[in-house]
Parts: sequence; C-alpha cells; structure tokens
Amino acid sequence: MRACLSLAGFLLLGTRAVMAFTPSPGLWWDPSEGGRGYVIDVQDGVMTVSAYAYSASGESLWYLGAGPYNNSANTFTTQMNTYSGGQCFGCGLSSPIADSAGTFQIVFSDLETATLHYPGGSSDLEHFVYGFASKQDYLLGLWSFSENAGGLISTQWINFGSHYTGSDGTIYVSGQGDNTSNTIALGQYVPSLGEFIVVIVDDVNYSHFYTMAGDDRRMLGEGETEPPNTNPTGNGAIAAASRLLYSSELSSNKKLGRLAAIPEPSAEALRSAELALRSAVVSAHPLAKD
Repeated sequence: MRACLSLAGFLLLGTRAVMAFTPSPGLWWDPSEGGRGYVIDVQDGVMTVSAYAYSASGESLWYLGAGPYNNSANTFTTQMNTYSGGQCFGCGLSSPIADSAGTFQIVFSDLETATLHYPGGSSDLEHFVYGFASKQDYLLGLWSFSENAGGLISTQWINFGSHYTGSDGTIYVSGQGDNTSNTIALGQYVPSLGEFIVVIVDDVNYSHFYTMAGDDRRMLGEGETEPPNTNPTGNGAIAAASRLLYSSELSSNKKLGRLAAIPEPSAEALRSAELALRSAVVSAHPLAKD
C-alpha cells in the first residue's frame, strides 16, 4: 500500500546511476533505414558485429567484424569485411569471397543506443525490441534484486506480473515477492532519467528502493533500504538486478512454475496509495508525467 508513496519519494530525489556498460546483445537497426540491420554480440570484452546490407548495385552482402570492446570509452572499432558468393541452403560447399569494407566504429551512448561510423557516413542505431510493448515492460517476469551495503548483501525475488494504472494515467508495473502476497513491488521507467525506478515494500513494511539503468536482462545502479514511513536519503549502495525468468517461462518451468500462481497486489490498496502519490509527485515533480 505504501509502494506508491515510497516511489514518489524516490522520484523526488532525482537520483542518477552512473555505470560502465556492455551493450545489449541482439538485433540493432536504424529506424530511418529500413531493410538494413545489425547483429551485435559480446562475450567478456570481445564483440562481434554482423550486418545485412547491400552493395551499390543492389546486391545483398553480409558484413562481419570482430575485436575487443572498449568498456572505458564504450566504443568498438574494427575492420569490417564483406562476404558474398557462399554456400546456399541445399547446395554443396562453396567458400565465400571476402573483401575489405574499411574501418567501422560504433560509439555507444547507453546500452541500447549508438552511432555507427563507416566509410562515407554514419547511422544512429538502437536495440531492436520486438518482445515487449514498451521499455517499462522489461520488468515483467521474475527478477532478483540485490543491494550491497558495506558487504552486507540482501536479495529479493520479485515476480512482476501485471500493470497498475494510476488515476492520473501513470502506468506502473506491479508485482509481489517470491511465493508471498505480503511483499508488494512497483516499477516505473522514467525516460527523463533513462532509468528504472523500483520500490519493494516487504512483509515487515521496510521499503527497498532501486534506481537502475539496464535492459531486459540486467540492471545496475543504486539501492537503499529504509524503515516504515521513511523516504530514501539518496545515499544508496551498489545494487544490481538480474532477470531469472521471462513471463513466458514461468508457467512452463516445473521448479519455479508456482511463481506464476502468486495473486496480484490488491487493486484497492494500490489505488488508495496512488492518490497520495499523485499529490506528492505529479504536482511537485515533472518526471511523474514522463
């Protein structure tokens, strides 16, 4: 019931997480350049980038580059090659022809946006999201939230399973603790901060606040735990969140399938708390309208 109020207090702090990062793996594209796409992957500092594009005459080409990812500068520079004339499905072995395409550099501004520089131009790339209706929906599913306060590590499993819409139209992702209806959680993505704000009110009414940057797999930032009716101070500890299961996996996983049956938070409790959130946040802080 206090989840909305606690979230309001956290938003008012405007806390920001700063982190070095490894970009989100998967499909990337420039929305203004339909028909051309990229596959970016990275494993322990080694990045591979492949692109499906075309030659000046319109023939399809595969591009491939690999090398070290610079975590300090969040950049990747490589010599890309094009490949053509290779083996078709159902055909005999035929080695492709490789040609140099020059130096390519990707400068990542965050986990899911970047600028690709190549001979003759540049493109603004973004991680191609196809499994979620919005970035806020990254929270849906089972997550593990951990806070490291001076070496004392606390961890909570939260199953976000639904949405809660405030009377002012603000939409949150709501959930509950692992196999309990006494731990309530609310999450929100705040575009102006580029961060996820999550508050978890546990079964003894302590509030756990998290502000994190991340994607649909992991998040890093700050966490803080406060007693009942206490707003966060802004002096958070290192915190992390890791996805354990996607929503689609909960019902099919035999060991953790019980989590899919957890009842949703009380709409009445959330609604009454949201009224206080609206007066405390919407009237005082523009981030609530993002």
